[in-house]
Amino acid sequence: MDQAAYQLIVGSLLYATIGTRPDLAFAVVALSRYNVKPYRVHLTVAKRVLRYLKATADAKLVFASTTSTETSPLVGYTDSDFAGDRADRKSQGGHIFKVYRAPIS
Repeated sequence: MDQAAYQLIVGSLLYATIGTRPDLAFAVVALSRYNVKPYRVHLTVAKRVLRYLKATADAKLVFASTTSTETSPLVGYTDSDFAGDRADRKSQGGHIFKVYRAPIS
C-alpha cells in the first residue's frame, strides 16, 4: 500500500471539504484516521469518495433569503458520543452550522 498516495488523496479531499464540500466531512475524518498505516480497503473507500465527488460535481450550497419567522440566519447544532467507537472506544463529536438553512461548517 502506497502511504504517500493515500495521504495525497485524503489531503485533497480535506481541502475540498474545507473549501466547498462540507458533505464530505464525515468520510474524510474517518479516512484520515488511517494516514499512518492505510490498508488496501482504505484506499478503496477513498477512491469511492472521489467517485462520489465526481458524480455530484454540480451540487452546490444554496443560501435562501430569510423569512419573517427566522430570528437569526445563523443556526448551530452539536452532538457527541462517549466511547461509541467499538474498535478503540474513542469518543466522537460533531457539529453543523447553517446560514440561511445552508450548511457552512
